[in-house]
Amino acid sequence: MCIFWSLQGISSGHCRLYRDSFFNTKDTKKSTEDTKQNTTIIQFVFLVLFLVSSLLHPFNMQSSREQKIRQLAQNRQFDLTVILENVDDPHNIGAVLRSCDSVGIREIFVLYTRPGLQNHKLELGKRSSAGSRKWIDVYLYREVDACMEHVRRNYQRVYATHLAHDAKSLYELDLSQSAALMFGNEADGLSELALSQADGNFIIPQVGMAQSLNVSVACAVSLYEAFRQRNVKGLYGVGNPASTDQQAALLEDYFRRQEDVEEAWKTTK
Repeated sequence: MCIFWSLQGISSGHCRLYRDSFFNTKDTKKSTEDTKQNTTIIQFVFLVLFLVSSLLHPFNMQSSREQKIRQLAQNRQFDLTVILENVDDPHNIGAVLRSCDSVGIREIFVLYTRPGLQNHKLELGKRSSAGSRKWIDVYLYREVDACMEHVRRNYQRVYATHLAHDAKSLYELDLSQSAALMFGNEADGLSELALSQADGNFIIPQVGMAQSLNVSVACAVSLYEAFRQRNVKGLYGVGNPASTDQQAALLEDYFRRQEDVEEAWKTTK
């Protein structure tokens, strides 16, 4: 066992002690021929253990990855999402994706309503979002009504980040309930048409001079308040209110995606 650990870089010092005591290679009374024989045995043992380690290591990695994917699906929130309107900076979108993945969101909606963005090529922040992209579905819409019709199928209330007279503090919202959080770009905010579709407005309390946050930061702050509320109520893991069928279908989809990733990786080798 000690020699096996040493191959993993854990206890090479103990391995040497074990090897020396077991084979007694430092015994000066041993003949040179016996020493050579012991050395050959040691080399053979190391070779066998190396081969065993090579066979077991991929299995352990695969098992660990499978467990992680199962936990991922179990923690996904089917009634929490984000809508981004006219946010065309790929770094912002990528950062939003990472925050969404972190709190268990499985899909987001990207809405382009400005005429200048109609032919904009969507780039989902390849560097910023890293591995998050393959685990989150992104729906791209050009029309507010079509986007909201899709959102309303799965989410009961839509909250817009907008500084209005009736806006509530983020911390007054019950985000443990089904909700979609809508964010506009930093220059113009949300369009009037998008705001007309919201069930309420909210703001993030601030005490600084600027009184504004980058959209990806505002999104992260809001999502982690939702995460806090849901976590307190035990809505992650075994307490997830999603149906068994929903979670099973999502898990199957995630396994398929992982297989696609592995296949793509093999073809690039």
